[in-house]
Amino acid sequence: MLRKSVLVVALLLVATNLWAAKTMDVSGTRHNLSSTSVNIPGGNYYMATNEDEVCIFCHTPHGGTMNTPLWNRAVPTGTGFTHYTSATLSGYMTGAGMSTRPVNAESLLCMSCHDGSTAMNSIINNSNRTAAAPDNTSNIQPMFFAIGGAIGDAPDPSGWGFLGDTKNLSDDHPISFSYSSSYNHTDNTGEFRAPADAKTSGIRFFGADIATGNFVECSSCHDPHVNYEAANGGDTAYTPFLVTPNTGSALCLACHIK
Repeated sequence: MLRKSVLVVALLLVATNLWAAKTMDVSGTRHNLSSTSVNIPGGNYYMATNEDEVCIFCHTPHGGTMNTPLWNRAVPTGTGFTHYTSATLSGYMTGAGMSTRPVNAESLLCMSCHDGSTAMNSIINNSNRTAAAPDNTSNIQPMFFAIGGAIGDAPDPSGWGFLGDTKNLSDDHPISFSYSSSYNHTDNTGEFRAPADAKTSGIRFFGADIATGNFVECSSCHDPHVNYEAANGGDTAYTPFLVTPNTGSALCLACHIK
């Protein structure tokens, strides 16, 4: 009995350490766009110098939009996005209307920064203390914070730079589609794991848990608040803002069977 008790305690300690590894602290991440941002390797691509509030770039206590609690950014329209496509996509994904499907609200929150056009200081309510918009107006947020195109920006076919486009997701993982519909489609020959299994592995779906629900959005794989900066107490296994580590492609294999 003593050995069993010791084993249970040891397992609990291990589990506790694993859970503790995911640090939720946006102030220590690249999503801290304020003047307080520190210990970011190479520095933040965008950092205001006249605004020390961390949350204000996404949230406001009063007058926010209804897209998500107290959202402090204008959300782009969900139409007009160019989605990823390939010959290997399922019949559901290549069905009528899917190539021009709108981007859903959950992902539009991300697109309000990452659509390839929106300035980082473009917020609805400025700070009550300064009454001024954050500075550094010229920067738009690039993909994964490296100098280059934003997630919604298309690469130049010449191979040099980006087109300054918006809403181009043709080189990104599909979003705003029903995972359940893909899983239940007749041409799914064991390529996807059951939605319940994907959730158990840490994937987050949105909408109803029905045969035509469980939508994949940006936040299915990414968590904007997770700290993965080692210098700020984060765990690098969650780079870049992952909901769960992708060690050994674990995040990919939560949905895909390959």
